[in-house]
Amino acid sequence: MESSEISTLYQQLASSEAALYNKSFNPNVCHVCKFKSREGYKTCEICETNLYCSLEHKMEDQLYHRQICQAIRDVETNHLHLYRLCKEQEEWINLRKECLRLIKEKLSRDLEPYEVQMIMFKQSCFICHIQCNLSTCTTCYSINYCPNHKENFKHFDHVSNCKDLKLCLNIDIALRYNSPSPRKFIDFPEKGKPFVDMDSFLTNYLANVEFEKYFYSDYVSGPLTLYYGMYVGDLNFLGILSYFTVLIIAANFLDKEYSPAWELFMHIFNKIENLTIILIGPELQNKYYDITTCNRKCLSFCKRKKLNFECYHMSYYEYVNSTFYRQPNVIVGYQTDFNDWEETSLSNCPLFLTTKSKLKANQNINKLQKVSNTHLNIIYHEENTFSSKRPYKDFETNGVFYRNKFLTVCTN
Repeated sequence: MESSEISTLYQQLASSEAALYNKSFNPNVCHVCKFKSREGYKTCEICETNLYCSLEHKMEDQLYHRQICQAIRDVETNHLHLYRLCKEQEEWINLRKECLRLIKEKLSRDLEPYEVQMIMFKQSCFICHIQCNLSTCTTCYSINYCPNHKENFKHFDHVSNCKDLKLCLNIDIALRYNSPSPRKFIDFPEKGKPFVDMDSFLTNYLANVEFEKYFYSDYVSGPLTLYYGMYVGDLNFLGILSYFTVLIIAANFLDKEYSPAWELFMHIFNKIENLTIILIGPELQNKYYDITTCNRKCLSFCKRKKLNFECYHMSYYEYVNSTFYRQPNVIVGYQTDFNDWEETSLSNCPLFLTTKSKLKANQNINKLQKVSNTHLNIIYHEENTFSSKRPYKDFETNGVFYRNKFLTVCTN
């Protein structure tokens, strides 16, 4: 093998490794290996955001860290007010969001999910948000506190949060070293193996591998949530259509990454011969692709069923006014926040929305009714039995949330 080939191979391996460790960010552990250091951390001197357990890991990350690093430093230098003390959590969150906006403008691109976490989960005291002379919870490595608020930390109701936050980190570490591949679940659904909720699905269709169950519950939650919403909303009649179109609004990288899981929806509603999933959102790039369906469940009169995807880098308002628009059978919004939505009209079809809590769901419904100038007939407004089992760190509460925890089904 020639030196040029070796160099190319090394670059490919390095890029593949970076793709694994850049799936998540925690400000209190080494960004590359995700473990704590026994000999002290090496901090990035420029942005003071990333920690590394060794000089080797620090150098390994430089190629991928350099761009966001300089952007953080420039924004911090020119906008000092974004880093002031603020005891109100809501104020701190708003400052972080403003920082995100400025960095995005600086880079002229959307941020990767881990880059968003770098900003939102920046090391700071959980009370006053000062960013120096901090101590860290040595159990979950997810909460920081300053000397002035050490007692607050001791008396803070952190026990339940600590356990869940520790699980978050452990899942990130497990997936960093052993990322499961998308599965087709070709035997699903199978007679004698019910799937009335996420627990029964995992028990009957997945081997009992501890961390895989968190990943796959996240992976299948999208299509199974729509199935459940159609079931509780008495909308199963939609599943007899030969051609079915799902419009996912405000879609993000996970919605695209988990797209193969939509074959499960075709397994349940086996009358559907052509399923088209349209994803729209600012995190996506315009793209069209198909996914090959399985032979066992997805054959109809000797013809393979079709699973198509369309991705558009645009808002819902832009999409409905574009030449790409097609009337969907259902609209779905996973973890959608309607606070930034402009006034627009909704397509005349059932709407399925998920949030992390009932409070957020109520806020979304109120906001959506205002911007759409439409009265929404709410059919279902309760917890979702097919929500994800994987906890994610919640920057709004310093605790955790579960994707698709609360489900709202409505018509207009």
